[in-house]
Amino acid sequence: MSQLVDILERFNRKERNLLIRDILGCQDKPLPLEKDFRARLAEATALPAELLEHAWWTTDFHFDWLAGALLTFVKGETLTRQPKTGELVKGNQEDLDLLVVAHDPAATVPYHLILIEAKAYGHFTSGQYGSKVTRLEQLYGFYRELDPDSVQINFHYVLYSPTKPTKLVPKHLPWNPVDPAAPPTIQHMPLKLARQKSSILAVTRCNERGVPDEQGQFWRCIEVP
Repeated sequence: MSQLVDILERFNRKERNLLIRDILGCQDKPLPLEKDFRARLAEATALPAELLEHAWWTTDFHFDWLAGALLTFVKGETLTRQPKTGELVKGNQEDLDLLVVAHDPAATVPYHLILIEAKAYGHFTSGQYGSKVTRLEQLYGFYRELDPDSVQINFHYVLYSPTKPTKLVPKHLPWNPVDPAAPPTIQHMPLKLARQKSSILAVTRCNERGVPDEQGQFWRCIEVP
């Protein structure tokens, strides 16, 4: 594995990912990304599909962990205290649903850090999208301040859902040059859901008439789109 991946692995403590690895007998290495998934991700990021063939990935990776990983990657092993600035480290569990790292040792910028936010049946809200972009701005700014003379990592932020969001207002990402003539766009990757033989069910709280109500004293199953 590459140096960046080795460092990310040291922070990777989320139970769901470790559980998946244990269930599938891949405790010491992640499963390879499936070919069709690689093709969709390559199209979303404009990266060569073959570069993703041996990519490392993990799920539910905290933003705080990314800050620590970038610090260790640039400065080496360090446990010294760091000043708390802005929204870089918040001490909460705000995370990215999927993190992918592709490595091309021969390239001028050898690493691609692909940060993916996923929605299957829900939708991306402006508040959530804005919060994630704010964290990304802090994270990327921190990385560039650590070593302004050397860029070893290309960043990508991808929204992953069955259909491309249409109500979000795209924001400029800090690693993209701001061009007034070219408004910001959202990098989107289509998510393929399993075919359902019948309607989707959910559970909701409701009142005595069965009307959905968060304060209701009853609950029922409902069909959702």
